[in-house]
Amino acid sequence: MVVADLNAKLTQLPEALEYLKFCRAVEMAWSKGHPDIPLVAQGSKLFDNNKPVITYHLQRRSPIDSTPKRRVMESFDDDTSVTNLNGVVQVTRRNVQTYRQEFENTIVFSIHVPVEKGGGEVADMLCEEFERFMVEHTGLFMRLGAKHLTYAVRFHDDNLLREMSLESVRRFISYTLHTQIVTQTTAPNLQRLEAEIRASLDSTDTITLTEEAEE
Repeated sequence: MVVADLNAKLTQLPEALEYLKFCRAVEMAWSKGHPDIPLVAQGSKLFDNNKPVITYHLQRRSPIDSTPKRRVMESFDDDTSVTNLNGVVQVTRRNVQTYRQEFENTIVFSIHVPVEKGGGEVADMLCEEFERFMVEHTGLFMRLGAKHLTYAVRFHDDNLLREMSLESVRRFISYTLHTQIVTQTTAPNLQRLEAEIRASLDSTDTITLTEEAEE
């Protein structure tokens, strides 16, 4: 198999939008229509508790029921040709295996509104606006690669929170998103790594036993 064929196989693998890329896409789409209300990662230095802001964080990630562990998606042989100094072409065949595991992510969007900027009333309005925004843009996010994007739950209201000597209220909305990890490896690479680790572990055991004997 030539390099071009291998690259073609890589590009044909099913892709799902990663968690961080999904959040970035939501952030970009939201900023187009709401430039005055930032949407940033929780703990971001861009967070400003003096005005309304929406933050997001990953509450939970777990394997979905259909793939509780990694699965082999594909296994194929890759032939690599190398011409040595004598002009002889040497062909090396290696078996390449592609693994995939899928996860369900619960992403929480938190709406923070200072009391002096409208408090609970503005927070409720922003909450409704964000829900409408997500309904309107779900198709866009799915075309970008979001898989199984669904509304999860709106949590109970947090009516008063003191942050940096300022009083604010918060609202929480969560969504679920399926992501996947796709990796490729070859048997020789794993075998070499296994041999190195075994040698290191055996060496460590020998040193430990020697130290105990000296004592």
